[in-house]
Amino acid sequence: MLISQSAYAQESNNKEKEPQNKHLKERRKERKKATEKAEKEAYKRHLDIQDKKTRKRIKKNKKAADKRKMQKKQGFFKRIFKRS
Repeated sequence: MLISQSAYAQESNNKEKEPQNKHLKERRKERKKATEKAEKEAYKRHLDIQDKKTRKRIKKNKKAADKRKMQKKQGFFKRIFKRS
């Protein structure tokens, strides 16, 4: 009984794909780092452009927003299905 090669199409050689996947993960990680760094630099540049009063207002509003964010209660399903 002869079985064609396409019958074994789902059986793959994962060892061949491992180095490629590892390389792709490393590239994604590097891109993410570069993106975060660029965003941080852009935000810093944005703050440098603003005058002192505006920077102070931004800082005050961010602090108030963070405070409100911490007071927000958990979602309905998280409260109902939490682990005790």
